[in-house]
Amino acid sequence: MPSDKLIKVAVIAGAHGIKGEVRLRSFVENPQFFSSIKTLSDNSGQKQFPVKITGNLKDALIASLGLPDRNAAELMKGMELFAPQSAFPEPQEGEFYHSQLIALEVRDRQGARIGQVSAVNNFGAGDILEITTIPGVTEMLPLDGDWVLEINIEGGYVVVEKPEYI
Repeated sequence: MPSDKLIKVAVIAGAHGIKGEVRLRSFVENPQFFSSIKTLSDNSGQKQFPVKITGNLKDALIASLGLPDRNAAELMKGMELFAPQSAFPEPQEGEFYHSQLIALEVRDRQGARIGQVSAVNNFGAGDILEITTIPGVTEMLPLDGDWVLEINIEGGYVVVEKPEYI
């Protein structure tokens, strides 16, 4: 992965306890990632937080971010936390990170440009490509083999089965 852009890895879901720990909703597949990295940052990369995972809940990780107390932790609720792309391992052949799909051109089977990937979402039922079509309308397609036929990171495009409504 050539650039060192910031990748969103978690959001602070709230405070935990009285010692300044927070509940992290993680966006990385393997929570062990956090033990391999020393700091996380805000979206600007300017504010750094030392990170240490101290526990596990059903839907969140418990982390110490160097905050002095619960009041400071409560003020951080909703803050998105980022890691440099270089902290992630290179994807294996045929694999990719969601962040690599953002801004890729979207084409139909015939190669006609229909838009650009603007986001990858998951609302609980699987990954979804958010596409901004050429007229500027936002459409969503499941990120699966029925709808997404080809992903070519190096070529800068994805090929999709174009629904009739796009």
